Amino acid sequence: MKDLYRRCITIIYVRVAKYFIFCCILEKVVFCVCGAQTPGLRARMDRIENYCERCVRESKLTVLENLVTITKDMPDIDRNVVFYQLLRAYRKVGDWQKALDVWTAIQEEGVMPHGQTLRYLAAFLQECKQPVPFEVPSEIEAEYRPQTSQAQKQGQGQSQLLSLVEMRDIEGAISEKHRCDEAGRHLTIKEYSNLMDLMLQQDRLNDAVALSSEMAQHQLYPFPPVLKFLLSRMNMMGNVEELLQLQKMLPDEVQRRVSFTRHLNVAYINSGRAEEVLNGLESPSTLPDDARYSGLLYLLRKLPEHLPRVEKLASTAHPHLYRTIWSYHMIDERYDSADSLIQAHPEVLDGLRVAPICKEALSNNNEALMLNLLERIKGRDRIGCAVILSYLVNLQCHNRDYDGALNTVMNRSKEAGVELFELRVAPLNALKRSLEAEGRTVPFEIPKASEHRSADKQLSSDSSSDSSGDSSSDSDTEKS
Repeated sequence: MKDLYRRCITIIYVRVAKYFIFCCILEKVVFCVCGAQTPGLRARMDRIENYCERCVRESKLTVLENLVTITKDMPDIDRNVVFYQLLRAYRKVGDWQKALDVWTAIQEEGVMPHGQTLRYLAAFLQECKQPVPFEVPSEIEAEYRPQTSQAQKQGQGQSQLLSLVEMRDIEGAISEKHRCDEAGRHLTIKEYSNLMDLMLQQDRLNDAVALSSEMAQHQLYPFPPVLKFLLSRMNMMGNVEELLQLQKMLPDEVQRRVSFTRHLNVAYINSGRAEEVLNGLESPSTLPDDARYSGLLYLLRKLPEHLPRVEKLASTAHPHLYRTIWSYHMIDERYDSADSLIQAHPEVLDGLRVAPICKEALSNNNEALMLNLLERIKGRDRIGCAVILSYLVNLQCHNRDYDGALNTVMNRSKEAGVELFELRVAPLNALKRSLEAEGRTVPFEIPKASEHRSADKQLSSDSSSDSSGDSSSDSDTEKS
């Protein structure tokens, strides 16, 4: 009975401590966690580690910094764990200066850092092209895996390879894969995908391509976001032949899911073989139109001298290409040309994808382009308007134009016939947080998740092909 009472009290104190940490009431945290009034209680490292991981996952950097501060002189606290999690948080936001401050704190407290913590920090500093102020351990310390919580060890567990990938230790991860191969252990899809993702982040494209081929031989395929990342890197390098080889190994369904044809077309363009893409449009094909036309907006932006040929193709056998041409005029802000095209071919606005134009406007901080686009779409495509308005709120918040963003949410959306629940949640949340930070009233409520589900399916389909992060990934004519 006494043990049960102690466990219940501990759970209560831990939950209250989390609240105080979140509210930055640090002295109350010390009271709760250190057990100042609860003799015999000790900090539970597994709970603390799990909470640190949650802070990193949810980007609660200030909360994590507070936790590191208040646990400085507490008994039973493994400072390596909290320092490691803080490094993860700083790496997530790219703040190498604060990561160096962690190294200073480690030295000031006289903490003996584990090898993995040092390797993780060294990898981050090297990514940022900063000198590493300590000797990097040559071997991984097997007795300590800071990224693996007690809950993970007791549950599904985490392989050594995944642990090394999470620390972004590419050499260690590749060595671990070789050990798995020698031992006859096949990697899981998650291990393959995470390793490939790390390879791509660290510009190991050849290694990632080889890994994808190895997976395909086992009839395994990377997670779609990772495969899109790989294809995007390959298309920007113009790796046509490698893509053609990979295409032979990927099932049609996998190719369709990641818009493989788009990546292949862009690779042709980047390798100086744009003529072959245009020649392909002049030949019979079993591919659907949206796949055949993918990448042509990128072609026009990169090689505008091909516009007359694309216009000729549109006027003969491929009228869907007028949408690509219209988008090209809009992005370059040739509004007269775009309007003339609409007068001659009003069907262009039916089923038009607006996300590529919005992405271009966002990357160039071009609010005028978004507003011009909205005016031309308004009254014809409500879902397209919702996409534009969502991007517009995002851009205005980025520019700290909260009054403008509020006007977009409260007025422009109504003028366009768009309901609040049809806007994306992320820009609305960003605006809400910004208004609250300035002590202002938020005159709208974030719609519930259930209200967003049906709208999100339509909104996400309009921009799902943009996930690879460059303009080459935009499908030019596909409608949501």
